[in-house]
Amino acid sequence: ALHPEQLKKIVSDALSNIYDTEEMREQKEIEKIERNMLIDMRQKAIDHLEDEFPEYMEGVLA
Repeated sequence: ALHPEQLKKIVSDALSNIYDTEEMREQKEIEKIERNMLIDMRQKAIDHLEDEFPEYMEGVLA
């Protein structure tokens, strides 16, 4: 049996020969930025709706 870290390194090394891991890392960073942007946009939309339609939004997201 292999230690999980050893297994992780073996798999990572094997995949790096097949896939462009640098591109994968870049894509993960882009996805993280986009996810944070969507979270921010969602909150701004909710805040706007709560300001404009407080009676309607009461309890909608509770």
